[in-house]
Amino acid sequence: MARLAFLLACAAFHLAITRADQATSYKLQLSGGGPQIFPGGAFKPANTDNFPASKHLSGAIVALNPNALRAPHWHTPAEWGFVVDGVCRVAAVEQGANLTASSLEYQPGDVWYFGSNVAHSVMGVDPDGCSYVSVWNNGTFNEHTQSMELSTWVALLPPTILSQLTNTSTSVLTGGLPYLTPANTTSTNQLRNSTVDIFLPQAADGADLDVNSTVPVTAPQESPRYGLKAAKPQMSVDNVGSFVFEDASLFPAAKDMWGGVLHLEPGAMRSSHWHLGSDEWQYVVNGTNIEVGNYVGNGTLAVASLGTGDVGVSPQGAPHYVKNNGKLAADILMVFTGAADSGIDLAGVLGSFPAQWVAATLNTTADFAKGLALNAEPSLAGFVAPPAASQIL
Repeated sequence: MARLAFLLACAAFHLAITRADQATSYKLQLSGGGPQIFPGGAFKPANTDNFPASKHLSGAIVALNPNALRAPHWHTPAEWGFVVDGVCRVAAVEQGANLTASSLEYQPGDVWYFGSNVAHSVMGVDPDGCSYVSVWNNGTFNEHTQSMELSTWVALLPPTILSQLTNTSTSVLTGGLPYLTPANTTSTNQLRNSTVDIFLPQAADGADLDVNSTVPVTAPQESPRYGLKAAKPQMSVDNVGSFVFEDASLFPAAKDMWGGVLHLEPGAMRSSHWHLGSDEWQYVVNGTNIEVGNYVGNGTLAVASLGTGDVGVSPQGAPHYVKNNGKLAADILMVFTGAADSGIDLAGVLGSFPAQWVAATLNTTADFAKGLALNAEPSLAGFVAPPAASQIL
């Protein structure tokens, strides 16, 4: 009787398997709706507030006007950034006996990485400014409200303390910093803060920012810039797709995150796989009708269709595929937590277990299981070509 009850429970489980085509919990339509507008640019976040499925990665699309500045700040989550268009000038200050900084220009396709609590700032360079995607390895993080801002820190220090720290008289400080008052009040009309002035349109004195200036200190030993666009894809199948990525071996500064750009021709698919130690955060740079299917447990396959500007996520350990159902080639930015992890493909699983075990699992014959594994083997290269007409029929 116990055996019968177990079999009935298994049958009930199999009957409960669903294909959730309408699921949206693993998709955020970041392209829809208006961004938060600031004097120097625009900001659209994606975190657990509006994207609960992404528990370990958050992100944002940022557009900076020409000469606009994302004010110097830092935060506990590490940041992985990707320039979509325009030119960004980025400066960072790291720890050490002698503080070091870098001031580098980032072109479209370039990647930056800032470790936990590294102070940094981004400026949009003339004539067009720049747009970029930032991703942080904390799903709840919102840069707009949770960053530590240089301006707020300075403004909150008592004038006497700031005077001693900077060797500047309090009268000079209060005269030169309009948001300081003798009483050191912190009303928003006096104080630059993370909710008002994180994106500045120009320098405090009203002059345009000098895009040609450089930080007069040495650069860090590990460059925070990596030219992803110029790199050779590590995974590639002609006329099907490619994946070019960086990891700690190529980009030593990026210790806690890694990422790259997936390119798919029409009808092509990144083969179904899962990652042992990483969540996968997807942002469609260009493309339409990008199908992402996540097997999320509980007998459910969550399928979402992404377009340009949309965000998807595949949790750690969840098998998933990415297919381009659009009529044009697509590029998808992918960012991961932890160390580089190539994942485990369905083809590898089918071909690695004994055929008899696979047959028993799928309720088929050993010969069929062997053939299934052989047919799937080409996807071990990471990609699946568009189906032939005979396969569709």
